[in-house]
Amino acid sequence: MFDVGLRLKQIRKERNIKLVNLAHDSGISQPSLSNVENGKKSLSIETLEKVCNALGVSLSEFFSPQKTELPPKQYELLQATKNFSDAQLGSLITFINSLKK
Repeated sequence: MFDVGLRLKQIRKERNIKLVNLAHDSGISQPSLSNVENGKKSLSIETLEKVCNALGVSLSEFFSPQKTELPPKQYELLQATKNFSDAQLGSLITFINSLKK
C-alpha cells in the first residue's frame, strides 16, 4: 500500500524544504502536514494537489517514487522560474544556451 505521508516527507527532505515553509506555500497548517507525515491524518486529493504544487511535483510524480528526482540545484532553478512569463523563460533559455558555447 502506498504511504502518502512517507512519500510527502521523502520529497520534502530531498528538496530541503522545511515543514513550516511547505505549510506556508501550500496553505495547509504545519500541524496538519506533520500529522500526514506521521500517518495520523490523510489528505483529500484537492489538498494533496496544493501540497504537490508547493513541492514542485505533479500528482503523477508524487505517486511515482521510482522516478528519478531532480538534483537540488536543478529543482532550485525550477522553483525560481516557476512564475516567469514565456518571454522571461525564452530569455533565460537563450542565456543558458550561450553558456554552453
